[in-house]
Amino acid sequence: MSKSTTEVSKDKYHTNKTSKNLSPEIPDYVMEVLSYVQQNNQPLKGYVGGRRFFNREKKLPEQDNSGNKISYREWDVHPKKPNKNRGPERMVTSSNNKAYYTKNHYKDFIEIK
Repeated sequence: MSKSTTEVSKDKYHTNKTSKNLSPEIPDYVMEVLSYVQQNNQPLKGYVGGRRFFNREKKLPEQDNSGNKISYREWDVHPKKPNKNRGPERMVTSSNNKAYYTKNHYKDFIEIK
């Protein structure tokens, strides 16, 4: 049985060590959410995402190499469950085509690409 396009794996880690952009610390389900977001510019069905992320703590770059202001959007990496906290994991995408993963609700970020 094939996996639906809106279904993601839950406990594998991305281990592509040949890519400079990927870290083994990034779970596979985050990579799958990122791929879907890049292709569809919307969250997977049942997920929360696409809201503006303000970068208030300035943990992510504010400008690109050309001095242009960078804007960010946040995405959940797990489906929303009724009456449950959404958990600490998030993915953030930027207007300069970078993406970041946080496993501790924006305390620290790992650049995905």
